[in-house]
Amino acid sequence: MSYGDQSQTIGDLAFEKFTFPSIFGNNVNILDVVFGCGHDNSGTFNNYTSVIIGLGGGEVSIVNQLDKEINGKFSYCLITIPLQSSISNATSHINFGSSVIVSGPNVISTP
Repeated sequence: MSYGDQSQTIGDLAFEKFTFPSIFGNNVNILDVVFGCGHDNSGTFNNYTSVIIGLGGGEVSIVNQLDKEINGKFSYCLITIPLQSSISNATSHINFGSSVIVSGPNVISTP
C-alpha cells in the first residue's frame, strides 16, 4: 500500500468481522472489514508508529468501509507524540456515526 506522502507498507492483508461498542448499548458488528499488518514500512513511518488508519476516500479506508453504518460521519482527537520519543501512554480517540460530538477548547471541526 502506498500513501499520498510517498510512505509505503508491505505486509499481510485480511478480512475480518470488527465489533465496535455503541453508545446505544448494543455492539455493532461489521463483516468483512479489510485491514492489514505492515512488516516492511518506509517513508514517514518510524519505530514508534503502531497503527495507521485510512480516513480518506480510498476504497479500503475505514470511513468508506463503515459508510453504511456511520453515514460518513466520524470525529477524532489525535494526541501529539514527539516522533523521537518511545515513552508515552497517552491515546488518541475516534468516534463513528451520527452521534459524534466534537467540542472543547481549540477544537477544529470540518463538515
